[in-house]
Parts: sequence; C-alpha cells; structure tokens
Amino acid sequence: MSDTKSGSQTVDRYAVFELLSNGHRHRLLTTLLEEGSTTAIPPSDDAGPEADPESVRLALYHIHLPKLEDAGLIEWDRDRNQVSKGPKFRTVVDLLGRLDETDSDTVEA
Repeated sequence: MSDTKSGSQTVDRYAVFELLSNGHRHRLLTTLLEEGSTTAIPPSDDAGPEADPESVRLALYHIHLPKLEDAGLIEWDRDRNQVSKGPKFRTVVDLLGRLDETDSDTVEA
C-alpha cells in the first residue's frame, strides 16, 4: 500500500482519506492548520443546530480525537482540553489545503 510520505513519518493514504471523511475530524485538522500549533477543542454545539451537543461531545472524545491521536496527526492534552499538531500532521497539510480550496461539502460530477 502507498503512503503519503516515505520514512517514519508516514500515514497510509487510505487511512488519511478515512480520517478526513468525517466532518468533525476534518474541521479539527483544518482549525489546527489555520490557527497554528495548538488549539482548544471546539465546543460540541459547533456541529450545527440539528446535532445533539452531548452526542457530538461523546463522539469527539471517544471516537474522533482518539483516531486522530492514534494516527499521529494530533497530540491531545486531555487535562487542558487542547490538541496540537502531531508528528505526522505534515502528511495531511497539502490535502487539507486542496480540500478547503473548494469551500464546499459537495463535489460536482
């Protein structure tokens, strides 16, 4: 399988696509890219008016943040409720930039 970069700082390209396919994870990584090296974890009510804030918070803390941390894309400080760029964050920078250039959640066929 191909990696996004060679060497020890690699993330499998298919794993990256899976990680970025979720809006919460994509939004968090984009925020890190735009704001710098560390950011506060966004509030759960940032998911939209139809979302249940408690469900979003639980999913963020029990699914999304652990997945990003396991992939090495973030480092998660649970005590400070902050995330910072992980050792493999650079592997997704170009892809995040390209995805955000479209400024849309849909792609024309």
